[in-house]
Amino acid sequence: LGVADPARIGVDEPRDADANPGGPSVPPGDYQMTVKFRGSEAATPVRVLADPRAKNTDAEWQTRWSAILEAGRLRDSLVTAIERLRSIRADVDAITTRVKESNAERLRRREVKEDELPLLADAKKLQEALTTLEKKLWQPPGTVGILAERDVLTKLFYVQGYLESSWDAPSEAHLEYLRQARRKVEEAVAEVNQFYAEQVGPFRDQVRASG
Repeated sequence: LGVADPARIGVDEPRDADANPGGPSVPPGDYQMTVKFRGSEAATPVRVLADPRAKNTDAEWQTRWSAILEAGRLRDSLVTAIERLRSIRADVDAITTRVKESNAERLRRREVKEDELPLLADAKKLQEALTTLEKKLWQPPGTVGILAERDVLTKLFYVQGYLESSWDAPSEAHLEYLRQARRKVEEAVAEVNQFYAEQVGPFRDQVRASG
């Protein structure tokens, strides 16, 4: 029995629209399982038994589960930050397109260059800053080449893999990897918040002022 997978980035959905990727296996114990379908709902108690090969104590199962849940929360937090950047990019793209469309005739006659139009030069700088920041957090789809796996999301995937690949309680090394991932995620979220306040906010004010 597995719980739902932590937050997934929009473009990272399974190809099969009906697929529902499972999450990590829950520890042995008694649970309430609820099934919902087209407005109907049914619930039943279930008992999850440990694999006979697993030798964990109750405390070891809970230590493992607590670490897995924390890794999932970290992933949710990071995915939220990534989605925020993607939303900002979509907004800036829409603004750029609108400015170009409203000046299409002037551009066609070469009366003005794109980088001379209001907002476009600043929009380009903002997009470049977005790209730099995004690459710290994850490797967006369409990224060309083989990149060093230094982004935060990849490191977090590794930590989740370590924790979920065994029934054993996490080792001290695994817990240290989790602590490092926590620091990386917290730093990444803080950097996204700072970026929004210092760069996106002023650009948004420019857009409003331009009408």
